[in-house]
Amino acid sequence: MKITYISNSSCPSHVPSSLQIVKTCEYLSKEKNDVSLIIPNTSQSKLSINKFYDVKSKFKIIRLLNFKKFPLGLDYYYFSLSSFLKAKKISEIIISRNFFVIFLSVLFKKKCILEIHHDIQIESRIVQFIYKYFNILRSKSLLKIIAISNAVKENYKKKFYINDQKKIIVLPSGSSLRFNFQIPIKKKRLNIGYFGSINTSKGIDLIIKLSKYDKYNDYFIYGGLKEQVFKLKLRNHNKNLFIYSHLSYKELKKKNNSNGYFIDAIHKQCNSSWGSFKYNKIYISSKAI
Repeated sequence: MKITYISNSSCPSHVPSSLQIVKTCEYLSKEKNDVSLIIPNTSQSKLSINKFYDVKSKFKIIRLLNFKKFPLGLDYYYFSLSSFLKAKKISEIIISRNFFVIFLSVLFKKKCILEIHHDIQIESRIVQFIYKYFNILRSKSLLKIIAISNAVKENYKKKFYINDQKKIIVLPSGSSLRFNFQIPIKKKRLNIGYFGSINTSKGIDLIIKLSKYDKYNDYFIYGGLKEQVFKLKLRNHNKNLFIYSHLSYKELKKKNNSNGYFIDAIHKQCNSSWGSFKYNKIYISSKAI
């Protein structure tokens, strides 16, 4: 099947969403689909996506040359239209997190899949108006809505009256790294690492607090830009906490084989008011990093 994924994000980059999108394309390609990824032509374009993310199952990468940075304002709609017209010619199905791309797909009766990771309230007023007054999310052209969490799913079901249980499903973001490892009980001091976004909304504060209380183990954080890491270091001086900037996926895999254990994910439980998150589980899962 010919599938095109449309992403607004810079790629490759330190942003976790870019990694998730590339790995989605890689998996679809591995399953014998003809996959294309359409992205802006950002400053990172000289880096090899395949090398940066250690891609094994290759897919086509299409950069729209007119877009040198993340498309905002009017550029958002211009990028959406340009990428849709390109994808419409070469694919049977379009996948995107871009709400306007999905609107265009439904408008032109092109089969599509929408990934949702946040409340529609952070989208533009135009997008909010379109989705409020037009039947986009219940269109037959929209094959599936993939929500990152059950809270996101329930929010959209309620807000847009989605009654079809098969229409919207939950598929949390996860790692493609697979390990079968148990922590050795006799080991006195562990090296525990976290890889990913260092935004506070992702639970990084919880890891830092954990390092303060747990003086018997060492904590390693890999993520964000050098400027972000510098500011984080200024605020935190724990002797057992080590903070580094973002690693490429290939470098990450090397770290996983060298040094200790890593926190694989922080699962978030969202309450009914949408905005308040409670961090309720940490999984230390995997092989020595």
